[in-house]
Amino acid sequence: MSTDWIDLLDYYGPPDPPEIAAAKNTKFYRLGVRALERFSQMPGFQTDMEIIPVDPGGKRPAKGFMPNHEVIPKTEEHLAFVALRYPYANAGVRSRRAVDAMIAIDCDRPGVVERIERETGRTLPRTYTTQTRPLSAPHKRHLVYRSTDYSVRLLPKQVTDVTDSSGYDLKGNGGWGYIVTEGSVRDGEAIDVLDGGPATPIPDWLVNFLVQDVARGRAANRLARKLKAEAEAAAETEPTPRRLFAVPRLRRTYAIKSRVRTWKNCGMSNDEILPLLKAHIRAYFQDGDTMLTTDGVRKLRNMVREIPTLGASSYCNLLRDRRSKHMSPLRRIREQIGTAPDQLTSAEARRLLDVHTHADEQRMFRQLRRAHYVLLGPQGSHNRLWKRLRPPASAPQHSTLSHCILPLSTLSPYRAEARQTTPSGSKSERFQVRQVVARQGVADGGLTLTFEKDGRSEKWPQRTEIRATDGKSSVHAGAA
Repeated sequence: MSTDWIDLLDYYGPPDPPEIAAAKNTKFYRLGVRALERFSQMPGFQTDMEIIPVDPGGKRPAKGFMPNHEVIPKTEEHLAFVALRYPYANAGVRSRRAVDAMIAIDCDRPGVVERIERETGRTLPRTYTTQTRPLSAPHKRHLVYRSTDYSVRLLPKQVTDVTDSSGYDLKGNGGWGYIVTEGSVRDGEAIDVLDGGPATPIPDWLVNFLVQDVARGRAANRLARKLKAEAEAAAETEPTPRRLFAVPRLRRTYAIKSRVRTWKNCGMSNDEILPLLKAHIRAYFQDGDTMLTTDGVRKLRNMVREIPTLGASSYCNLLRDRRSKHMSPLRRIREQIGTAPDQLTSAEARRLLDVHTHADEQRMFRQLRRAHYVLLGPQGSHNRLWKRLRPPASAPQHSTLSHCILPLSTLSPYRAEARQTTPSGSKSERFQVRQVVARQGVADGGLTLTFEKDGRSEKWPQRTEIRATDGKSSVHAGAA
């Protein structure tokens, strides 16, 4: 949806004096007014050029501003209205292909101007020129000219694909192109004016040179792509030696940090680790050679530096016995459980079996349940008890529930199964222990269970076995 800033101004009304004062103190307003004074002298400014907000510190349109759908009228009042929305934005001048509009030569490589003058035998005419990075890259410039009827016919499109071969781009000569204006800050440097004179019409001889040079640059690009494709095809036909191990692309960061941490635990310094890490990346990492660029080595150096150095304490890892002291043979653990009391707190059980790790804890659970211990108490409580289920010595093979040592509600926090064995067959039912809301002994030693699920009561006579199950292990409530 297009935005008509005139309609918005009519809808919201002119800015109030405090808003105007606030807008005039913004960065975008100051840059926009300066650009308005500079470029309004060009004949095509009113019809084919405009001022737009640009991302602070960069060269993209400001976030939320759509240049192809929003048109800002070229007045200070509208610039103030826009400044209230984008106060910290840079300012850019946008131009399309038209006579007397802007055409800019964006020099990105050193020696572009000197090469043009050397190959043409002419001197470039003075025109409005800015340096986009005057401190770190003085050769990066914008040479701003006015388009002519000749340049409009011979340069119908913007040129952005010959930067590597020719060293420059052409902007404003096809569709809409823009440059960032003087005073705007890019990459921490303010754009400076190298030549503050007016923009002059681009000479025909320069247009002829640009047309030929762009054609040569594109031919060079095609040749480079062809040679690269041939080299890749030749490389594919040659047998690639198989590596013993290659770290995949998505696991490179993890592998680097793990390897550096291991080396630092061995007492190696950052200066000793970096060359060894580069050798490992080149030998064992997928696309390892592409990682070892200047930028990549800098990132590796920062990564190595960020991992803390253990120093002298790292030798403790070398001297420590890898076999944990609390690792006891299974036979000894079972002997300790066999002589343990029938009731243990969780802390006592952990001390008895020397539990230190999660694996030790799982082993403790398995062995205690194997020895007919059950865990009592609410889930998550620190006061839970391990209690051994021991039926009387005189109990028959299938005991009644009246002989059960523990109440039914303590058998298991998960599920239970009641099974009745008769001469004619067997009957069983599984239920949640927490669903049993009432239980009542009867004269023959059986048990009546009342279930919360459907309110039914069911009598289980004498030869009944209650079994609490938890995973693969089981505990018998009566004498099995």
